[in-house]
Amino acid sequence: MSSELKDLLSGVVSELLTRFERLEALEAEVAKLREESSELRSLFSDLQSALTKRPEPVPPPISPVSQPAARAPADIPAPVIPVVLPTPPVSSEPILPVGRSGTLQSFRELRQFVSPGQPEPTQDREPEPRYIDDLPKRPFVKSLPATDDELPLIEERCRLKADACRWSEQRRRLAMASPDFRAEVEPKDRDLIAHAKQIPDCFLWMSHPTAPNPSDAAEWLGLAGCFDALANAVGLMEKLLEENEEGSDVFQQAVDLLAEAQSAVRIAVVRMDGPPTDHDQARVFGWLKNLASNRQIFIRRFMRLDDPAEPTRWGDLNMRVMELAGRWDEGRRKVTSRKKVLGRLRYKLAQVGSAGKDAAAMWTSISDDVEELVKSGMAPSSLDLRELLIDHVEQLPEMAGMSAGFQLTMREIDKYLATSPSRDEDDDSPASDPLFSEVAEMLAGKAAIIIGGERRPHAAEAIERAFLLSELIWIDTRAHESTAGFEPYVARPEVAMVLLAIRWSSHSYGEVQDFCRQYGKPLVRLPGGYNPRQIAAQILDQCSNRLTVG
Repeated sequence: MSSELKDLLSGVVSELLTRFERLEALEAEVAKLREESSELRSLFSDLQSALTKRPEPVPPPISPVSQPAARAPADIPAPVIPVVLPTPPVSSEPILPVGRSGTLQSFRELRQFVSPGQPEPTQDREPEPRYIDDLPKRPFVKSLPATDDELPLIEERCRLKADACRWSEQRRRLAMASPDFRAEVEPKDRDLIAHAKQIPDCFLWMSHPTAPNPSDAAEWLGLAGCFDALANAVGLMEKLLEENEEGSDVFQQAVDLLAEAQSAVRIAVVRMDGPPTDHDQARVFGWLKNLASNRQIFIRRFMRLDDPAEPTRWGDLNMRVMELAGRWDEGRRKVTSRKKVLGRLRYKLAQVGSAGKDAAAMWTSISDDVEELVKSGMAPSSLDLRELLIDHVEQLPEMAGMSAGFQLTMREIDKYLATSPSRDEDDDSPASDPLFSEVAEMLAGKAAIIIGGERRPHAAEAIERAFLLSELIWIDTRAHESTAGFEPYVARPEVAMVLLAIRWSSHSYGEVQDFCRQYGKPLVRLPGGYNPRQIAAQILDQCSNRLTVG
């Protein structure tokens, strides 16, 4: 059997199955109409009997006579006695509700007017409406269950329905121009139907012969926009569920937008006299109900008949959906980029200890990575950054310049260390150690200044005790703070030395050195921490001669 014949038979079988399903639905409707028509005939019969029933006329009384009446001559007609029927009383029942076409709209509404025992209307009751068309209509809402796995199919069907709605509007315009049906209309119809058959449970009611025919063809474009907004909202929800974003603010906003989108579709379909239920809208409605029930999520609006969304605002709704999706995508890209940079930073820090002469260049690269993370929105006090850098602080060399983000990060690490003193800040050497004795002999009874970093009480006490200082003045520096505030401290006569913690200071060596030269005070750079032994070694190495001469 050739492939063309197989395709033809497959198409015929599919079409027959579709027609059988439609036939079963029609048979059910016919059976329902027969049942209602039987009840309607019975009801009308009761109504007719109630309206046409008249009291039987009472015959006139006949006076008794003793003699039989004389027979009238044959040629004289008998007198005709007129019978006057009593006029039926005016009914106080309300006027039967009929449609503007003059026909009854619902025999169930008629039952109350022919059933016995109905209460008389009172003055407090509102008058019954004359036309049943004026009664408020509540659109039928059907909820269909749907799982998370069905969302991709719902999105696909909604996008196809949006295309079908736009084609319905275009087809209407083409029909007014008398087009070549086979060349301009039939191919598009065939393509839409073929596409729908490839998607499970996809029924394009807008392309069916029984589709509504709104007076304004532009209503199809509005419905297409509503389906687009619903498809985009469903697509965003798929991504959030895939990335386990439940419980986030973005997820709650997406739920609210999805509720508004499905309500807009429902109202748009009702307004154009479409089918009672669009199955994809009903599935989204059912999915939202299950979400609210099973995951304890509160959906603020658009889940009740008395709180409908406005379908004509589909453009604004779609824009809000796309903006939320864009913000989430941007945040997700930032998170991905941060993970990549943190991984690269972790690798460089692991190699910096064995970099040798290349350590300075590697630290410059590390500084650039930290700057990139801070600019992307990561806080300088981030725990991830601190845990990566804190164990390598002692390896940080003197750098000609640090980026602003790297300076802020190092400052936050310094604040953390100030509240958690380490053992290397303790003076664990005996007082008779020659290193301490030599420095203490030069600084005993004098004051010293430390510029840079967060004051650490534990380290300050250890330094004062080790070098027999009268006072240790710790000047906390902040980023971009002017050096003019240092001058009064350096000018004090009791100050014998200025210590610059280059690791934590945001100011260069030259800026501080100008004041030290002006007032004749030695400046010692501290590339390491605050351990008294390390400080003593730097003092003896950099300015022991100046202290001795002074």
